[in-house]
Amino acid sequence: MEITLVLSTLQTVISVALIVLIGFVGTKAGVLGKGTLKELSVYLIYIAVPCTIISRLQALNGIGEAIYGVAITSAAQIICVVLGYCAAVLLRLPKDIRGVNAASFGICNSGFIGLPIVAMLFGEGAKNVAIYFIISNNLVFWTLGAYLIKKDAEYTGTLKSSPKPDTRQRIKGINPPIAVFVVMLVITGMKIPLPKFFMSAVEIVDETTAPAALIFCGTVLGGIGFKQIKWQKGFSLIMLGRYLVSPLVMLALFMLFPGGELLEKVIVIQSAMPVVTLVEVGANKYGGNVEYASLSFIYSLFILAFTLPVTYYLLMAAG
Repeated sequence: MEITLVLSTLQTVISVALIVLIGFVGTKAGVLGKGTLKELSVYLIYIAVPCTIISRLQALNGIGEAIYGVAITSAAQIICVVLGYCAAVLLRLPKDIRGVNAASFGICNSGFIGLPIVAMLFGEGAKNVAIYFIISNNLVFWTLGAYLIKKDAEYTGTLKSSPKPDTRQRIKGINPPIAVFVVMLVITGMKIPLPKFFMSAVEIVDETTAPAALIFCGTVLGGIGFKQIKWQKGFSLIMLGRYLVSPLVMLALFMLFPGGELLEKVIVIQSAMPVVTLVEVGANKYGGNVEYASLSFIYSLFILAFTLPVTYYLLMAAG
């Protein structure tokens, strides 16, 4: 199983890298540019990510287990983001990357990378559990993660905001993912079915979220010089959070608040996934360090090929 897992992980990493390469090569060739970044960012934040939230919430089976799953995964990621930020302060990382660093440390890519991996390891039924982590990803990032990235931008004076917000600007200032999450939580809780034609359209758009985010990452990397694509200060802390602290925090919470065996194994594996691509999207939206966020994702993606087999082996050995 370990050899199969290594090969499957490598295939996933290579597939993701190839999509990133589209954005990178397109930028270097002059086909994609700064306008592409802005358009992809707007598309992801205002259309794709909200569709992902709608699709995932509608897919929930039982609201009771869903509340538990979202609550415990959100708690774990909040703890990790706070730990990451405190560590960034203690290590005296530059103030303009502390928020991005903390978000990268604590919030994992449980969606387009984590979802197929847990399905491969634990069967298709694992996807029903994986949904909880995907929802909490969006919830934690667009609240705590976005707040900390804004603090980075405030420090550097690059925060993107309107100096004199009018009614239109206030409407634009509403966070689409969180607004959609709140509305969908009410709809899901009341068990209100959405029309099939609407959900079909939403699911199609949802499938574009992952490739759009990866092309966005590649476009960012293509816009910086090759000499800057290197290991940077704070990356070791991020990798420590992604592949050691995050799964340990998740295991500790399960010791206090046990769940089913499948749920626990799926969520622990998901907690040890690479940096979530929402960090670079959020950094672009609020004026944070987009290049730093993109590079942290790339490095964490390739490190996954080595850490996942170890995490899986230890988890299964522990029973």
